[in-house]
Amino acid sequence: MEKIEYSNIEELFHAMAKAASESATYKKLAFYLEKEYRKIIFMTAEEVAKNCGVSQGSVSRFCMVMGFKGYSDFYKHLQKIVTEELTAPQRYQYTKSGEKKIDDILLKETDNIRELTTILGGELYEKMVDDIVAAEKIFLVSARMSATLLPYMKYLLDKLRDQVEIVTPDSNGWNRFYLEDQERTLIISTCFPRYSKALVNKLIELKEEGFRIYAMTDRRVSPTIQAEIPSIVIPITTTSIFDLYSTPMAFINLTLRDVSKKIPDLDKRLEKIENYDNKYGVFYR
Repeated sequence: MEKIEYSNIEELFHAMAKAASESATYKKLAFYLEKEYRKIIFMTAEEVAKNCGVSQGSVSRFCMVMGFKGYSDFYKHLQKIVTEELTAPQRYQYTKSGEKKIDDILLKETDNIRELTTILGGELYEKMVDDIVAAEKIFLVSARMSATLLPYMKYLLDKLRDQVEIVTPDSNGWNRFYLEDQERTLIISTCFPRYSKALVNKLIELKEEGFRIYAMTDRRVSPTIQAEIPSIVIPITTTSIFDLYSTPMAFINLTLRDVSKKIPDLDKRLEKIENYDNKYGVFYR
C-alpha cells in the first residue's frame, strides 16, 4: 500500500468524511475525531474508543479505511499535522488534563529512534556526509526551538574540523551571508514544528543565492521540502508539553560518526584536543 501523506488538516477531514459514509460507527468516529483532533495526539486507541462508545477494533478499521495501516499510523500522521498549529498553552492544557502516560511517550520516542535504521544511508544522506567532510566552512542555521540542536551539533563538529559557526536570527551573521563564498560554504539547518517563518524564508533566500543546503525536518510535506531544499525527514515526538528531540540528536551523533570515518588523520586532531584538555585541567578528576 502506498504511504498516505496529507499536507493539512482539511485534507485529512475530507478523508474522514469519505470513510464516515460507510457505517454509523465510522460516522460517530469521524465526528469525534474532527471535533477533538488536537486532543487525539495525547490519546491511545483505547481512549478514543471509550470516548466514542465503540470498540478499539472499530477505531483501527476506521483508520485503515482512510488508507492508514492502523491507529498508530494515523496517530503518527495526525501528530505531524497538529504540531504546526498547536500552541504551548494548548499543549499544557491537553497534557495536564489528558491521560497520556510517560511510558507511552517514551515508547513513541523509542519507535522514532528505531526508524533511524532506515533513515541513515541513501544517496542524499551520503552526499551530505561527503559535503560535511569537504566544505571549507559550515554554517549551522536555525531559529527558535529547532535552534536548540545547534550547540550540540557544533560541539561535536568542532572535535572533527574547523570553521563551524552557528547562525540564528538574533546573531550578526544572519544578514551577512553575502560575504561568504557559496562554492566553499555548506549550510545545515534544523527545521521542526512549529516552523519558523524567518528560518524558512532565510533558507529559501540562501538557496536562491546558490548556497548548498541540507535540512533536517520532520515530515515529507514540511516547508523545507516544499521549497525544494534537500531535506532528511527525522520523526520527533510531540505528545508532551514540549517536543522531544532525542531522535534528531541521535541522528546528528550517528551522522558525524560516519563523517569522522572520512576525515584523514582525525586521530591526531583528537589526540591534540585531549592533550590540551589534560594540560589545562578541563575535566574534573
